[in-house]
Amino acid sequence: MLRRLGIRAKVLAVLAVPMIVLLAAGAFISYGAIQDLRYARATQTVVNTLDALSPLTAAFQQERILSLTGAGREEVQAARQATDQALESTREVTARIDLSEFPESVVRDFREQQDQYRTNLPLLRERVDQNAQRAVIKNAFQKVVNGQTRAMESVANSLRDRELAGYVTAN
Repeated sequence: MLRRLGIRAKVLAVLAVPMIVLLAAGAFISYGAIQDLRYARATQTVVNTLDALSPLTAAFQQERILSLTGAGREEVQAARQATDQALESTREVTARIDLSEFPESVVRDFREQQDQYRTNLPLLRERVDQNAQRAVIKNAFQKVVNGQTRAMESVANSLRDRELAGYVTAN
């Protein structure tokens, strides 16, 4: 194949093959590095979201306790305001999450949890105001808590870093 070519063409052919291989290897390595960068950014956002969820969880639990123990209307209202403020702060953080890095099941659980806060929380508060049965209120609060736990476990199960996944699950 190379017999008909001149010396110059043969030298160029011999040099071109390794360069093409190096170019292909560089493209493959760069693609892997870009994927790792995207994953690292998504993981960092998950950690930031966990930090934002801590005050929300604490405020929601306080509202839950006050609602279930028959506290005064002012106390419950103050707890609701704290929950709403924490929820608003959390929404600002969760809006920055790149959901394309996670499996569809994680995205579904995450969106369902956001819907829980958007739709079921007002209904739950209405039941508390109407003095519904304690068991109904307790179950409704538990449903929201279970949704948050399920969403965090889904995120943890999708992470490649198992040490970080253990941290996410624990929180």
